[in-house]
Amino acid sequence: MHLSYFDPLGPEGRRPSSLLLDLTAERRPRRLAVGRRARIGAPVTSPAWRPDLELSLLDPQLAGCSVWTEPALFGLERTLYLVAQCIVHDPRTGARRPADEFIGVFASDGRGAVDRLTWESGGAS
Repeated sequence: MHLSYFDPLGPEGRRPSSLLLDLTAERRPRRLAVGRRARIGAPVTSPAWRPDLELSLLDPQLAGCSVWTEPALFGLERTLYLVAQCIVHDPRTGARRPADEFIGVFASDGRGAVDRLTWESGGAS
């Protein structure tokens, strides 16, 4: 799992509309670069990037999250966990609101193709 984005830099750095969490699954590490992948987006992700999933839609608590960053992925027993930082922007001004930001936790049983995994929100902290 990694954060991907389009360069060149936009006015505030990376263009938020291109931010995606990229998840690739392969049995052999050498194939990770060409393996099947899931594109996980956020409300600001442009549809042109064809995200397979938008995390902010999984739970009403997550609706204020405009961008997901700093992903971490781990497995425990038969569950795959995704933890990511939610970045919140004021919808009127576009200014970042760090006091409202949080860490989101998501879980999947990890069964099936990576781009078809079913994710549930485990809440925010």
